[in-house]
Formats: sequence, structure tokens, C-alpha cells
Amino acid sequence: MNLTETVVATSLLSLLASWAWPSWQHASQHTLIRQRALALQRDVQWAQWQALRTQQPIRIEPLPACASAATGSWSCGWQLRTEGPAAQRLRVQAFSPTVGTTVAAQAQGWQIDAQGHWASGALRVEFTPAASPSPTAPALTACIANTGRWRFQLGRGCSS
Repeated sequence: MNLTETVVATSLLSLLASWAWPSWQHASQHTLIRQRALALQRDVQWAQWQALRTQQPIRIEPLPACASAATGSWSCGWQLRTEGPAAQRLRVQAFSPTVGTTVAAQAQGWQIDAQGHWASGALRVEFTPAASPSPTAPALTACIANTGRWRFQLGRGCSS
């Protein structure tokens, strides 16, 4: 391969990479968002099982160090704990805030009753990349019904 062919090949590869980079970055962000959403759903399901097993209500709430009641941000993670005078922490999920996690209602925490039922009403949780909160950034919304049934929807907001 001579110098001209090498330059042409390098130029073509650079051009292809510049076209592929945004798609790869978008896919990477979407994967992180989906992982965070599924982690929250798994912890809620575990809390329901644990409440039923121990006959104790369980609370799911944002980590105290990074919670913001004004914005409903759970971006740094959440904790699961029992309630009552002998309350104890059962599980903690701490994350770097690479994924914006915003709870649209009841930002102070959610309740699972002693029978394992969702007792927090309907709510919406939006997952977006923290680095680019623009309206065109990939987003995933968890729409949680009054009964605790989860439905995931691409984009922001819950539509029927």
C-alpha cells in the first residue's frame, strides 16, 4: 500500500467513524438509562417480596445525601428500609449521577405495605442522560400505576 492509498483509507475510516460516533453514543446512553430503570424496578419488586416475607412495611427513598425534594431527583441512588421504631436499612443503590432520575410525584419516598402491596399511588419516573438534558436526548419513562404495575415508555411522560 502506498502513501496515497493509506491517506485515502484513513480518510474514509475517519469519515465513517464520524458518522457512527453519534449513533454509538446514543446507544450507549440508552443502555445506561435502561440499566438504571431496571435496577429501580428490581429493587421495588425485591421490597415487595421482603415486605411480604417479613410482614413489615418497607420504604423506598432517595439517598439523603443527594435527594432534592424540590426537583424530585433520585440521580445518586436510593435506599430501602423498614419502618417503625427499629427501622433498619435493607439495601442501598448508590450511583454516580450519570443518569438523571427524576420522580414526578412523591419525591420523598414510596411505601410498600406489610402485605407486599404498592401503597404509593400512580407516579412517573424519568430517566435521562445527566450530561445532556436536552429534549432530544434519549429518555425512558417508567409509568407506575396505582396498583404498582410498571410500564416503560420511550421519551418523556406517560401517555395512555
